[in-house]
Amino acid sequence: MQWRALVIGLVGCEVWSWAQPAPAAAKPGPADAKPRPTATKPRAKAPAPVKPAVPPVAEQPPAPGEIREFPVASIKLEGHSNYTPEQILAAAQLSLGAMANKPTFEAARDRLLATGAFDRVDYIYFTAADGKSYDATFTVVEATPLYPYRLEELPAGVEAYLKAKDPLFSQKIPATKEKVAMWAKLIQEKAGVPVVGKVDADSPNNLYVMFRPAGSAPSVAEVKFTGQSVIPSAALRNAINGVAIGTIFNETRFRQLLATTIKPLYEERGRLRVTFPKVTVERSREVNGLNVMVTVDEGASFTLGDIRMQGRNLPEAELMRAADFKMGDLANMTAVNEGVERMRNVLRRLGYIGAVATPDRLVNDQNKVVDLVIDIDPGDQFMMRALKVDGLDIESEPVIRKMWGLKEGKPFNPEYPDVFLNRVRVDQVFEELGEARSALTIDRAAKAVDVTLLFGRAAKAKSILKSEPRP
Repeated sequence: MQWRALVIGLVGCEVWSWAQPAPAAAKPGPADAKPRPTATKPRAKAPAPVKPAVPPVAEQPPAPGEIREFPVASIKLEGHSNYTPEQILAAAQLSLGAMANKPTFEAARDRLLATGAFDRVDYIYFTAADGKSYDATFTVVEATPLYPYRLEELPAGVEAYLKAKDPLFSQKIPATKEKVAMWAKLIQEKAGVPVVGKVDADSPNNLYVMFRPAGSAPSVAEVKFTGQSVIPSAALRNAINGVAIGTIFNETRFRQLLATTIKPLYEERGRLRVTFPKVTVERSREVNGLNVMVTVDEGASFTLGDIRMQGRNLPEAELMRAADFKMGDLANMTAVNEGVERMRNVLRRLGYIGAVATPDRLVNDQNKVVDLVIDIDPGDQFMMRALKVDGLDIESEPVIRKMWGLKEGKPFNPEYPDVFLNRVRVDQVFEELGEARSALTIDRAAKAVDVTLLFGRAAKAKSILKSEPRP
């Protein structure tokens, strides 16, 4: 074995020597050239040994439990409709370029949930293409329904303070416990008094969130008017005091009272554009309540202009006589409404028991004239069919039937049965009538009405025809 290794080594050395290039031949010089003396060069130092290059160390994966922090490269928002992306990011306290990791995104989600504006918040994030930043997506489910808010008995500047402090400020808010509590706290900071918030309503379909100082809601102690001249202030107070004094103050409800009690007084005088531009309240110094000050803008006086009716088969002349208003009259809208009701009664007496008459106003502010278009739908005409009498004996019933004047097949007048019974009482047809009333049975398919006259026990027990005057 040893001699074989020796032979292989010698052969390898010989092959290596054959492979080396031959030394280059010296170039020939001029013929008369003299040989130059050979200069002795100083012996060069041996070069320092070169250390082998160290290969770069690959980035190590994160250790177990380590959470890397990278800047946020992009944020995508999904599911929002009531709030803008800027509002949501401000509430989450998250921005592009900020350093973030998993705890950062979790804290942003928790802040959004704490606002009470969202029922659910989900997030997901990935390492971006550059490997040194994050792309994140937040998906939200907004809390609903949303309600308008109101501020009552609170100082000026509260709304501006809310807008500055709440990134998710809006004219409508969810009535969640978190949202109402947060706003109550902010309002309290600004107002300096304890504040409560709760859902309230002007009507079943008109809900809102009310914020006001804590404690029992004050009631209306006094109502005053300013700006009026057409109607004395005392008359206005008398009209509204009966429905307003002692009630819990709510501006919307109070304005409804103004519309139903004060506005008709002005419309009787042709003041169709009366408004109440300002309603203010202050604590009463005499009693535990509120003094309400109402500013009145009475507007100009209007007269009636063109008056026309629209509908089918209408006895217009008879209807206009019943209405008793005409062009050029003061636009007394109370009188107009009463006249329109008289028009409807004319049609009802002609058998159109479901007649509807609606006046529409066309106000010309430039000429101070209001035109009326009275839309009349008479409906079906009903006829008298059968008369039934209940409670009288065989002697008394024929007398009643003979007196009854509304014949079968004639247009049915719904006022007639009660008018007839009143006549029976006034004429003292019976010695002792007792209770008497009428009942109607309407057959809409046949467009007919049956009338039943119901007499009480006294008339049934003592149905003696009056034969001579009582002494």
